[in-house]
Order: sequence, then structure tokens, then C-alpha cells
Amino acid sequence: SSPIRFPPVASGSLETHLGMAADPLETLGELCWPYKCLPTELREAAVRESAAELTGALSDLQNPDASPELLAYALRRVDRCRDYGREPLDLYVQIIVELWRLVQESKIGYWLRRKCVGALQHKLRGIRKQFVPVRGLRPMPHQTVEASLSVLRQTLSWRTVQTLMLGELERTSRGAPLESPSNAYHLAESLAGLVNELRHWTATDEAEEVVNSLDQFMDPSQRSVVLFGRLMLMALPTESSAKFVEDGRLFRWWDLLPRGANPRFSLMWIALPARVAKVRWASGAPWSAEPVLPHERLCALLDIVAGTMSLPVDGRHCDMDHFAEDCQWAFLGKTTYRLVAKFLVYSLEPLQKAGQPFPENSMWAALEMLCRRLAACTIHTGAWTWHVRTFLCELCRGYYVRVCRERYQQPGCLAHESFLMTPACDDAFVKLTWPLLTDTLTLQAGGHDHLQTSTTSALSFVSRLAVMNMQRWEEVKSFAQDAVQDLADPMSVRHSSTFHLLTSLTPLLVYAAPGLILEAADLALPGIDPTDPMKTMVACAFFVNLFVQVPTRDLSSVTDLPDDLPSLLGGILPLHPKGGQVVAGATPGDLQMVTSAFPDLCHALLERFLEYVQAQSKPSKKDAMAALEIGGPRLLSTAIFLAIKQADASVANSMVERLAEWVSLTLLPNAVKAVGMLVGVCTLANNDAAGKIMDKAIGRLPLGSGSLSSLGETEALWHLHILGAAARFGGTSLPPRRAALEARMYAALDDKRKA
Repeated sequence: SSPIRFPPVASGSLETHLGMAADPLETLGELCWPYKCLPTELREAAVRESAAELTGALSDLQNPDASPELLAYALRRVDRCRDYGREPLDLYVQIIVELWRLVQESKIGYWLRRKCVGALQHKLRGIRKQFVPVRGLRPMPHQTVEASLSVLRQTLSWRTVQTLMLGELERTSRGAPLESPSNAYHLAESLAGLVNELRHWTATDEAEEVVNSLDQFMDPSQRSVVLFGRLMLMALPTESSAKFVEDGRLFRWWDLLPRGANPRFSLMWIALPARVAKVRWASGAPWSAEPVLPHERLCALLDIVAGTMSLPVDGRHCDMDHFAEDCQWAFLGKTTYRLVAKFLVYSLEPLQKAGQPFPENSMWAALEMLCRRLAACTIHTGAWTWHVRTFLCELCRGYYVRVCRERYQQPGCLAHESFLMTPACDDAFVKLTWPLLTDTLTLQAGGHDHLQTSTTSALSFVSRLAVMNMQRWEEVKSFAQDAVQDLADPMSVRHSSTFHLLTSLTPLLVYAAPGLILEAADLALPGIDPTDPMKTMVACAFFVNLFVQVPTRDLSSVTDLPDDLPSLLGGILPLHPKGGQVVAGATPGDLQMVTSAFPDLCHALLERFLEYVQAQSKPSKKDAMAALEIGGPRLLSTAIFLAIKQADASVANSMVERLAEWVSLTLLPNAVKAVGMLVGVCTLANNDAAGKIMDKAIGRLPLGSGSLSSLGETEALWHLHILGAAARFGGTSLPPRRAALEARMYAALDDKRKA
């Protein structure tokens, strides 16, 4: 997502009014890489500090006499440094070598070895993501450090990790202990993630040796067959997957257990065909009509997927942990639906004409058949709900990632032109998935907030594709209008899911339907409810996202707005290089009408915050919901910061004066933390806010004979908290008030009362 940015017009009045940079792309770059906005000396100081931190941690890791406490502290220091683009690569290489040594040191104990394994996995992944080109994309300019990475490839060995893992699993009855997990079991569990990462650092010609070392343990009479099968998939290099599909060994492993005996086992083998499909796409070779899986295997896969989802149309329930209940989640990895979605997405054929029937036996036809089977499961919730929503989210995300990689000009895609998705493909994909997602949100009962989030995430991906097609965008906008109207119903149980939806659609609605987003903002204010912390948080997140996307400036007085208002949306969406374009956006009149309501919205948001903290009870430290209850004021303070920071001077000053007057006349000892956050962000956003609030607080703290004895403890403590919050970012407002501040500080320190 990106904020709306307008280019300078001839008279310069719009740019002056908004106070924005002349180059919108430069502004976007500063938003994505905030450290680039810092002065040169600060950036250089930050790099030196990070290098010193890494050097100190490396010295501790290399110390042969280091105590366990010192090693643990060094690992925490290593974990804090994660900016691989700024920090020296050679230091990271040396740290990885030392971590690799410590992983094999049994004398340091299981706990420290697990920490070293986790740190090693994270550092390897960070280095790979930063310096190894993404599969299917051309290398970036900074991805030319193969010499340094070759040191790691020579040092790391999958054999060492496999020996460690098998040794620890042997102590726990081949990975399926009946007693509670031991330290050895937990170490093997942490090594599983490292095995999966080392797959990217293993040479392709070692694939046969990986298979031979684990194939001997693939005994279908043992429950550990699921575990060792997963280990084999995690250890096999991606580029070698095609060989095992072509020679039939994949199908032999796949058939070790009867279909449906263990759904995880049946689904996880789709990893090899999924890798084959993606490697074909990324190879640069022309598209081939030969499928990755034979037609009968593809039909069997769709049946396995439907059975695993426990679809009601199939009339059977699936026990996901049957036959392998003791196999830990770390070995089974993340959801296997991601692998299924990856296989389907990278196997889709290019379509030339929109609205035509899909070719027979094509992957599009298989996807259509699967979507039809899922359509009956979006009406009600049941055992299938999590499965269906997770699969749809992974499917939509995978397709959007593919078209982004194919269509972005930088760094460029290696896939052959015959592989590239067309606008007809986008239209077909939206047509297949949009009804499923909308039915999920509108026809199912309320609740299941954690499941609704995956659906709204999928809707955001599909909506970005729909905005490039007028007919599909009208369907999206119509659905968004119905969702906004649902906010007006106080008895609706879908407020939280609607807020999630609007937050994900904000970039598109700000561009093409700003009036709708303003109406949603007005209706979202009652969602800030002290009796419902979760709804409050998602409502506040909506306001934060809104004010990030568009400045809170009133443009109604600007008379020379250009007729064509460009934005960065066209540069961010994956437009097809041959004629792809975004639907028409808002007109200057729409923009002026919408922005004219921003001052009232900012004041209403501040008033809502003040009402919220007055009704909120003091969170208890023993209450599990305490963190959730403080999350709402924190997000709301962020939204108010953005509103004051971007608003006109008159609007910002009136909001600050209202807050200063309110804190001087109010006494809320149970809301000190929330009000302190609000005061802090206001003084950070407005230069004059600190002085105004401090003057009010100083006036409420009179000194009688040099003490605060004339005030009650609660009242004195309240105003001192407000004074401290305002002084934290006081800046130039502090020196003129130094004497008054010091007098109140000394009076408070000399006070003998308990508070």
C-alpha cells in the first residue's frame, strides 16, 4: 500500500498546500526505507553501531571459555541485528560459521544449542533473502556476492544436521515417544527448521545421497514414516525434484500409506510437483503442454484435498493426526495447503480470451471443478471452515505473487513469454474466487475473527486484480458498499470482519471511491468501544491505515486541481505490459468534497478517544486481556498523531488546545497510561503542543510554600504525569519553562506523602 501523492501543478499551489515532495516515487522510497531519510552522519553512526554490536557478539561466540550466560547474551545481540543490507556481510558469515560450530558442541547443553540452531536458521534465511536472487527473477544489483556465499556453502553440510537429528530421535524411540517430550526431542524439533533452510544451500548433485540416507527409514508399519518422509522433502534441493517425479519414486513414496490414512502424509508429497512446476516456470524455457502430474494423479490429488478439508459434500470427517499423533508440528511444517496452492498456481496455462470455457483437462478446468466443490462449504461453518479459508487465502496470495513477479519491470522476470499470465487469466481467476470469498463473509455466522482475517487477506489480493477490470471492480465496489452499510446496524455481528475488510481495501477505495471510505470512517467511530477491545483495535487500525494512505488536508479551497489526478497505484499494481490499466479514479470534485470533511473527522476522532478513556477501567496486571485493552489506545494515539501531523495548522492547533483544556480539567487516575500516550504523540506531532499542555499542567500545580501540599495526592500525581508526558518531546518549549519545571520537580521529590 502507498499514500496518494499528487505531482506539482503549474502554479505550485497544490504542492505547497500539501507540503509534499516534488517526486512522489522519492516519497515512496523514503516511506519504505525510513533510515534513508536520516542525515548522513546519523546513518553512518547507525551502521557503525551495528557493526560494533556484531563484532562484540562474534568475539563472545569465539571465546572458548565463554560461560553459558555470556553465550546467551551474545545470541541476543546477534538477534537484534537484522538489517542485512546495511550491516557488513563478512561479519555475518563469520557469525554463521561460529554458530555452526556451537550447534555441534554437546557440552554447552541442550538449551543453548537450541538457541544456536534458531539463530543459525534465521541468519541463513536473512542472508539468502538479501543476497540470493529470487527464483524466476533476475539478480538485483547488490546480489553479486557469490564469493562470500561460497564460504557458507562449503562450511554447511546437511549430513551433519541429519546425523545430529537422527541421533536425538533415536533417544526418543524413532521420533514417536509415548512419554512427555525430552530435551533431545526439543533439539530435534528445532533442527527441523534448519534442515528446511539447508535445502537452499545444498548442491543439486547431492539429492541422490539425501534420498538414500533416508529411504531406509520409510517403513509404512512405523508411525515415524510420516516424520522421515517430511524430512526427505525438507532436505531435497528444489532443482532436483523433477527427477523423482519422472522416474516414479514420488508415487512409490506417496503410496506407502493408503489414501486417507494420514491426510498430512498424503498432502505433503505435493511439494515435489509444486517445485517442479515453479522450476519450469522460472527456467526461461517455452511453455510445454506436458503436465507435471498425469491426469489420473491430478484427479487423485483433488480427491485428497477435498477429503482433507472434511467437505460436507463428501460425507466424511478427516482426523488430521491419525496414525502420527506424536509427530511434532515442526517436522510437518506450515500448512500443506500452501503447497497445493503453489502447485495449482504455477501449473495454470495462459488464456488468450476472457469469458471462454476452459480447455478440457487443463489446470484451469481442474481449479474450476475444485472451486465448485468448495462453493457449497462457504454458507455454513463446520469442520471444513479453517481448511477452506486457509486454502483460498494461500491460492489468492500465490496467484498474486506470480503475476507480480511476471509483470514488474524491476528486477525483471526470467519466465518465458509463453508462460506469462494474461488479463484474461486475471479475469478468470477473479471470477472463480470472488464469489467464494464474498459468500464466506456474508453468509456465514459471526465470530471466528481469526478465520475472517484470512478471508479478508484473500479479498485484498483479488481486489487488486479486479481494479484492473471495470466489470470486476464494480462487483468489488458494490460489495464494499454493502459492507459499509452493515456498520450502520448496531446489532450486526460482522463489524470486526468489516473493519478488517475496509482496512485491506483502503488503498483501492481511496483511489476509486473516496466517498465510500469517508462514509465508512464516520460509521467506524462508534466501533471504538471500551466494552469490546478487539473491535476497538480493528477500528483503530482502520483509521491508522486511512491516514497513512491519504493526508488529512482540506483541499476544498484549492481552485487549480488538475483534471487528471495520478497516483502511485498504477506503479504498484501488477499491470499487464500490453495494455493493462487501472480503472478511472476519483475526480477533483470528489476529492475536494471528501477532504472538506477531514477537519470534522479529526476532531470527532479526538473526542471519541477522550470518551473512550473515561469509560475504560484500569487494566489489571493479572488480566490476560490487559495487553489487548492497552492496544486500542496505542493504535488510536497513532491515528491521532497522523491526523495532527498532516492537518492544516488551524486544525492541528484547535485539536491541541482541546486536549490541553481537557487534561487540565479532568482527573482520570485509571487512564494515566493511555492519556500519557496521547499527550506524547500530540507533542511529537505539533511543535506548539508541548508548551500549551505544560502551561496548563503548571497552572494546575501551584506551589504553596514551595510544596504541592495544597493538592490532593491523586490530583497532584495526575498533573505530574501529564507534565512529564508533555516534557518528553518538549524540544524548544523546555528552556523557557525550565525554572517552573524544576520547581515542580523538586517539590514533588520533597513531598512526604506515599504517592
